[in-house]
Amino acid sequence: MSLTPAQRAANLARIAQAAVALERSRQVPAELCTAQCIVESAWLSKAPGNNPFGIKARPGQPSVEVTTTEFLTPAQLARVRAAGRRILSATAVPGGKLRVVLVDSFAAFPSLEDSFAAYGDLLIQGRHFRARFARYLQHRSVEQLLAEMSGADGQPPYATDPNYFSTVRSLMQQANVRAALAAARSAVPVTSPGTS
Repeated sequence: MSLTPAQRAANLARIAQAAVALERSRQVPAELCTAQCIVESAWLSKAPGNNPFGIKARPGQPSVEVTTTEFLTPAQLARVRAAGRRILSATAVPGGKLRVVLVDSFAAFPSLEDSFAAYGDLLIQGRHFRARFARYLQHRSVEQLLAEMSGADGQPPYATDPNYFSTVRSLMQQANVRAALAAARSAVPVTSPGTS
């Protein structure tokens, strides 16, 4: 689905508002989650089940079946096949990986804000991300957090697409993204406990 410039701007405002709310409640950097949301959902044009981050469904959780693309090693593909996921195609790409198109179960959320909260939980508590986020709370460098999420720290990367992190980095620097985040941050002033 192609968005008009007005739809894209409206969706960016929604993304920025949800990202700033998450930043204020959980300290997840709004620049990072805004850019990731844009990349993964094509500016919210592809967010089945209010899930712009492509968060996989847990057993018993409301879900939607989605066709997705992963870049996997042959060993990873074997594990995916063994797990019973439906593989539609697997094509070799440079670097020894395979471009795998498959059908997977993704979590369905009641709202965009709920999906941002789940994304925050993943970064803060997820097995491969918990230590990265704890370090981020110490150094407060979004660039360092992004580098670690790409696997620079020796842990599995957040995404399998080899171009994912350069695209996220580029989006974080775009003027329209920065302006939307500034507008969202100024829309509701931060209040201290006990003030009204």
